[in-house]
Amino acid sequence: MEKLLRQICPELTNDRVVRATMSRESWYKVVGNVLYVPPEGYLKTSPIEVDRFCESIKAFAYLDLTKLAEGDSRWKVPYTLYTLEADCIKIIRQLNDEQPNKIVCDIECSHTGWYDNNMLLIGFKIAGCFHAHLIACFTPNVCSELQKLYENTHKTFVWHNGKFDIGRIHFTLGVRARVDEDTMLLHYVGINERKGTHGLKLLAPLYLQAPDWDAELQDFKKKYARANRIKLDDFVFDKIPIDVLCPYNAMDLYATELLLETFQKIIRPDVQMIYRTLVEASNVYAEIEETGFMVDENYLNLLHIELQEECTNAEDVMETIAAKYWDARRYAHDTGAKYPGAYFNHKSPKQLTWLLEQVLGQKVTSTNADTLDALFEENPNQDFLKALMSLRTLNKKLDTYVTGIRSFICPDGRIRPSFNLHGTETGRLSCSDPNLQNIPRDPKIKNIFKAAPGKILVNLDYSQAELRVLAYLSQDPWLIDLFKRGDDLHNQVALAMFGEGFTKEQRVQAKTINFGIAYGRGAGSLRDDFGISMTEAVGLINKWFQPMPKVKKWINETRLLPMRGDACKSPFGRERHFVVTNTNRNAIQNESVNFPISSTATDLTLMSLLTISKAIKNSAYSAFIHIINTVHDSIVFEVEDKKEVIDWLVKTGITIMRETPIALLGDRVPFKADAEIGYTWGSMKAYELI
Repeated sequence: MEKLLRQICPELTNDRVVRATMSRESWYKVVGNVLYVPPEGYLKTSPIEVDRFCESIKAFAYLDLTKLAEGDSRWKVPYTLYTLEADCIKIIRQLNDEQPNKIVCDIECSHTGWYDNNMLLIGFKIAGCFHAHLIACFTPNVCSELQKLYENTHKTFVWHNGKFDIGRIHFTLGVRARVDEDTMLLHYVGINERKGTHGLKLLAPLYLQAPDWDAELQDFKKKYARANRIKLDDFVFDKIPIDVLCPYNAMDLYATELLLETFQKIIRPDVQMIYRTLVEASNVYAEIEETGFMVDENYLNLLHIELQEECTNAEDVMETIAAKYWDARRYAHDTGAKYPGAYFNHKSPKQLTWLLEQVLGQKVTSTNADTLDALFEENPNQDFLKALMSLRTLNKKLDTYVTGIRSFICPDGRIRPSFNLHGTETGRLSCSDPNLQNIPRDPKIKNIFKAAPGKILVNLDYSQAELRVLAYLSQDPWLIDLFKRGDDLHNQVALAMFGEGFTKEQRVQAKTINFGIAYGRGAGSLRDDFGISMTEAVGLINKWFQPMPKVKKWINETRLLPMRGDACKSPFGRERHFVVTNTNRNAIQNESVNFPISSTATDLTLMSLLTISKAIKNSAYSAFIHIINTVHDSIVFEVEDKKEVIDWLVKTGITIMRETPIALLGDRVPFKADAEIGYTWGSMKAYELI
């Protein structure tokens, strides 16, 4: 254990003891100078627990044991609640005028949504002062003073997940707040990239040994929901007594302040650039989320009817085919079912499993989506399986992209998803409620989203961003030269692989490898996709690498990094760490190759977005252009439908997207962006400046 501890955290001093215990309640708690952790044998069975164990050791090394000796009394943060306009104005002006300039902020509002949301409290805590100031009066005069405070560039405003807070402040009060520091993003980019590890209530106990100050509030919620017979998800914070809400907010402020102090001591030194980028992005994405994306509700209703009819027809087809194979008596005999029913029920996992085994002549262990996809890949022409998958595809379109999206439409006809800057381990942004990054290419689905009347959509998209990043990372001269010449990538790769006169099918094979290589697509996948032998698939990959030996060298070297226990790094300071086991070895190696490619492409898009946002705000067109969505390497705008405005945005945006990689990575690999416009998201057409 001692050797392991030194490897994890060389800074851990000898006066601090790490002791294993079987008691789960004691894990990661510090008593005196002892940190209690899970036994080493348990850690070997749980990669997730290994990750938490490693982080707890680092946290322990920097924990202030003298403060720990004070007990939980140190968490009873004194506060003043201001409910009168005059008192609120007075304290806000004091915050604006007094030193020091670092102010921790946190809000409490009714719920996490946008509409029918009330601002209940905005909490402030001056760094170094053990007292919180909680504002609970939001008259126009108070909001005016709040705006002056947040416009003070001499102040540094500290938050935990500040994007959420400043978005709700502006939507409910019309006050544009600002994020200058964010402990959630600092932890994500500088300490632990694992998703699900960045919540304040997770980090404060780990790094500060904070008590569970959420308990009283959660207990009240459960009792209220039970007494009033409502779901916990429907509970609103308005119902919480102010004497419960205030100390909760004050402790949020204090924990955020202490986490910032701790994280600034232990973050990796090379993350400042990407951290500052994410903080700036918090402010921009708060505006993007608030603007929202317009939904064509009339079209959505018609699509609902159309898809319902298609689902009904597909179900009829599937049931007709199933009737050929269904034998209720045999099913009852094989499974012991007492009441099998005369007709097959495809919604019954037990019946579906049995029928698939009859149809395919093999054991079927599950009917989940992954298993069915795998079975369909193996048996693409089997009539029942084909009909079943067609029905499931239509049902997913109906449930996810029609019914699901309808549930997120705000009263103004827009959806307002959350863009999660900390949502993936790869560095890519994620999106939720709803996930606009998962909308299929199918125009029938994308046309759900439209521009508002008098507006038009503009999409700016990096062309083959990940392959250009691969050229930069590998410094392969053949691939770099191809991009410099501006040749058609897929044609040139097909030419190098198959020679003059390559077929359309061979171009498709080259294109598939082009886009799959960054995700570790191997010979087995190509064999299945193209219906060729393993030998032929290996030969295709070897042909692909033949003109690009430096790409092959870079990929092979990068695949070895996690095997040596080394972190995978991006040019902008992001890191990804892996726990390798016998079962995940190949997947981890693939992810280690993909990480620097996809994260670099994402960060180039993000940095371009921030520069474009500044250009818009400083232009004469700021009232006519709004960023409403981003999907991986593309940025979607809603723009006044005037050629002058469109041309300015396209020219400015494409120039910025071309020049941003040059400024950050140099000019050896050229990057290119394309523009599209349309009145719906699914009808976008290429747009060329004249």
